[in-house]
Amino acid sequence: MPESPEKQLLRKQLRTARICASNQFSDQALASLTQQLTKLRVYKTAKNIAVYLPFKSEFPTQTIIQSNFEMGKKTYVPKITSTRSSKMRFIELNNETTKRFLSKKNTNQLAKNKLGIEEPKHSNKVLRPQSLDIIFMPLLGFDIDGGRLGMGGGYYDRALSFKPALQYIRKPYLIGLAYEAQQLKKIQTEPWDVFLDGVITEENFYSIHPSLR
Repeated sequence: MPESPEKQLLRKQLRTARICASNQFSDQALASLTQQLTKLRVYKTAKNIAVYLPFKSEFPTQTIIQSNFEMGKKTYVPKITSTRSSKMRFIELNNETTKRFLSKKNTNQLAKNKLGIEEPKHSNKVLRPQSLDIIFMPLLGFDIDGGRLGMGGGYYDRALSFKPALQYIRKPYLIGLAYEAQQLKKIQTEPWDVFLDGVITEENFYSIHPSLR
């Protein structure tokens, strides 16, 4: 179903808001993320964690990747397998690629996909999303009820389609990363949308699901 002009305009406004916030608060965002990780019980006990490689103005994730590496946790990143049907899978980021990514050195193990997003070039270990403990997700907008507005590709909604139908399944916990400027009063969701369990911003941690409190 084609997206309404109103929703298209909202995405455009939120992209602009995110760019402005990123330019102003990226250092504060990393500091907030570091602080929240030390407090988050589900993170401390997690073994398999998915996180995106930041694209353009997306909330930075280097702190998570660094922490995972230091604590011996496995890091998985999205790899798009079909833009036509909005499919992706989660690929392990091996230690060598992780070290080069964190040191900001060029690595031939990462390549940009059709959307310009970096992802593992080779098919490393793949993990089903049901086997992940936490997925840290990018977004354009969020509300305090866990509503999430993404870029519109539907990749996460499709990959996590088992979540809305099986509410009793808690894992993986879905934690959005965003700036305060991206918060909305209420997002009009669709039946296939997945909901966030929590959101970390440069100022706050919004604990939506009771298990994260």
